[in-house]
Amino acid sequence: MDDKVIVDLLGQVGRLFTSSLELKETIDFMLKATSQLVACDAATVFLADPEGRTLAAMATFPYVESVGKVARFDVGEGIVGWVMEHLAPLCIADLQVDPRLRERDWAKAIETFQAVARELGPRDFLFDEVQFALARVQELGGKPADAITTYERVLKDTPTAPRIEEAKQQLMRLGASRNK
Repeated sequence: MDDKVIVDLLGQVGRLFTSSLELKETIDFMLKATSQLVACDAATVFLADPEGRTLAAMATFPYVESVGKVARFDVGEGIVGWVMEHLAPLCIADLQVDPRLRERDWAKAIETFQAVARELGPRDFLFDEVQFALARVQELGGKPADAITTYERVLKDTPTAPRIEEAKQQLMRLGASRNK
């Protein structure tokens, strides 16, 4: 991203802070601007409850309408809870192997990804990425048949997706017959 774009985004952020006291509007804009500056699939801001014990999603990008479906975390629970407990930022190279990942509550992870996936259709931005993430947590959660169904949906609904060959490889790895 070139310097002019960065300066323009920072200017927009500055104007927003001086013109709006609406926290939700400000955070939504910040998430959108951040996603333009940093390569990310999605971003979420969590706020602590008044007692400072539980964190709930306040804003998410680009899935703005799914904010109420994002999991809640207790302070110290999972990566979000770790950040709150230590008041320190994290940069995680591989989320799947990070020991701070929520206690591998795969059922909850599957449920969360399914909620997001239900909101998206094949023409929506990141549809196939959400499907891949869902299939991965289905595998990790011991549901390979569900993962196969999800990868097959990617093949059927987005046959020209950039990761289509990867979907085929995952199906072969899982032993799925693609002669349907």
